Amino acid sequence: MLAMLKKELGCYAGSPVMYVACTVFIGIAGYLFYGNLIMLLLLQGSSLPVDLWEFTVNDLRLLVMLLIPVISMRMIAEEKRLGTIELLFTSPLSEWNIVLGKYFAGMCIIGLFVCATLLYPCMFSVFYTVDLYPIMAAYVGIILLCFAIAAAGVFLSAITKSQIIAAISTAGFAFFLWFIDQSAAADQTLASRIFTSLSLQKHFYNFNRGVVTLRDSVYFAGFSVFFVLLTVELLKLRTRETVAFHMPWLGSVNVRWLPFSARAGASILFFALCIMQPGIPALRLDLTAGRIHSPSGITQAAFERLQSPFTLIVGCEGLQKYQYEDFFEQLASLSPHFYFRLVQLEQNPVAAARMEITETGSGFIEYKGRIKRIETTNEESIVAAIYDLTQDAPKKVTIVQNNKAAEEGAVSFTLTDSILTDQGFKIKTTDQASSKIIDSDTQLLIMRNCQKDIPANILKAVDIFFVRGGSVLMLLEAGDMPNVSRFLKKYNVELGNDVIIDREHGGSGFDELTPVIFFNKEHPAAADCTAPAVFNRVRSVQVGTQPRTGYHTSILCFSGRGTWAETDMRSALSGTAKYASGADVYGPVTVGVSIETQTEGGKSRGGRMVVLGSGSFMSDGQTELLGNADFTKKLFVWLSPQEVLPGLAAEKTRASEPVPIRMTEAQSRLFFWSLVVLLPALFMLAGVSVFFQRRLLH
Repeated sequence: MLAMLKKELGCYAGSPVMYVACTVFIGIAGYLFYGNLIMLLLLQGSSLPVDLWEFTVNDLRLLVMLLIPVISMRMIAEEKRLGTIELLFTSPLSEWNIVLGKYFAGMCIIGLFVCATLLYPCMFSVFYTVDLYPIMAAYVGIILLCFAIAAAGVFLSAITKSQIIAAISTAGFAFFLWFIDQSAAADQTLASRIFTSLSLQKHFYNFNRGVVTLRDSVYFAGFSVFFVLLTVELLKLRTRETVAFHMPWLGSVNVRWLPFSARAGASILFFALCIMQPGIPALRLDLTAGRIHSPSGITQAAFERLQSPFTLIVGCEGLQKYQYEDFFEQLASLSPHFYFRLVQLEQNPVAAARMEITETGSGFIEYKGRIKRIETTNEESIVAAIYDLTQDAPKKVTIVQNNKAAEEGAVSFTLTDSILTDQGFKIKTTDQASSKIIDSDTQLLIMRNCQKDIPANILKAVDIFFVRGGSVLMLLEAGDMPNVSRFLKKYNVELGNDVIIDREHGGSGFDELTPVIFFNKEHPAAADCTAPAVFNRVRSVQVGTQPRTGYHTSILCFSGRGTWAETDMRSALSGTAKYASGADVYGPVTVGVSIETQTEGGKSRGGRMVVLGSGSFMSDGQTELLGNADFTKKLFVWLSPQEVLPGLAAEKTRASEPVPIRMTEAQSRLFFWSLVVLLPALFMLAGVSVFFQRRLLH
């Protein structure tokens, strides 16, 4: 094999065509990487996800799928066309030596092309922080994919004498296997399982996310070995003489085909075992920071609560099918009671409509006859559903409001109440005038429709409830509230008797008394909020300057630049407000804070209180504006007695948050000229040198 390997490598090294192919490959790859880098600079910080290395690896994958047929087409087809194949058969080399020598020589050339692109992350790491482990996992996937496609290319090259036919058939076969499962529904039929098991795209998907799995590696290894075996058997068939003998009832039988048929059948059985993978453990190595593609310890503890079948049905589209399958299979290994089903919206619209699944990622969960709908399927929502559905009694929320003011203002909170119900809360509504507002089993207390000051006796009950570890949400409208102001001062919170004026966002369709509100992304209750909110007639609620021992106060949300807190309410309501230095507070102005009681050692969750300078943003007329509904849902989750959820969300968010980059003009020029011009030019110069050297020798 080594003799054949040296001979083939010498042919590649002396062929200018290989240098031209390498120049084109490196030039296009460098240009695509530079384009991805520019796109990252333009879109970072927006809601659109941009993963520089995932995009780059996808581009490299496409290029190698086009390059490998060009490399593999000449391996055996050229020998047939030139008539030198007979010389190989009469040489001391066996069929194994011939096939493996040519195969590994081609892989050395392909590996050289791929490894040359490692310059991209290496050069990028000089200026910016790069997590190299997921990139290495992606390159492992590319190399395994190259081995598989090259093996198929060798086999197809052995079938024909035409290099063009070999190249076209190899490319067509590779792309066919890449998209083979796109027409398969996400169900458990035999055809769907076979198509999915054969898909190159499915088995490459995890590598590109930074996860190396045993099953995907076995698939690519089995794929490569299978086509190499078939190629060897095909060449052996040419060297056997045709021998026929007569058998009763069967007639004349060609013996030459019997060993080939037996070995080919064994190879097909081996390949079937590699793709169906019975008994192969689901071992995986998550190389991403924080292991964001693997269940956390919090999730494992939640799945230990399951005692009956827990069925999850989710709608998906496109490549999300692979992401959900991989994650749900991991969850299924945590509990024998977990079952899942994926419904592809584009292929099963009728079934999705019947189950009221209208968007990708949405679905529902069934457990012990109870059904819970989820809008976004992720690790946090599944864990939340487990805690909601497995608790002995539903969580209880007590809503305290001024019923008289609610009736006069005709304010409705139907959508907000439905959000609470979906999160597993049992709602009890009471009036501020009631003698007892907080029951012993209340876990969340919400005070809304607070247009007037809250009585001192109610605030005393709230204080006791909060100190004992309860969760409180206070939604305060604009107006004079001396009792509430004194109450909040104990927790280092300053309540302003003002209203926020915002004239910077008038073009968004809101008046100056409806400012756009931004969130503190460091706060776990707002870390995942992608869109700002709008609060109508919001007052300032700011962190004071006298912190109290045992309590931690944090900023939750604030108005934008160019806003201010207007203390002259008359001018604010009449639209004639002007900023007065010394009396008004210039923006950004804090309009929401959170207060937490600090427990000993931080081992358990203490009381949590959120104070917002507006409550009307949760009303039916405003809930659907911008990010109001999203913020409302995440706020209720953070105030929920299940303290594991915010920790889980914050943990995953910190690990997956990309580091922003800033590129100077000099760095941009360096990347372009080095990767798009200089590196391909070096390979081109090497090719030109080989060309003139051959001309001189001949």
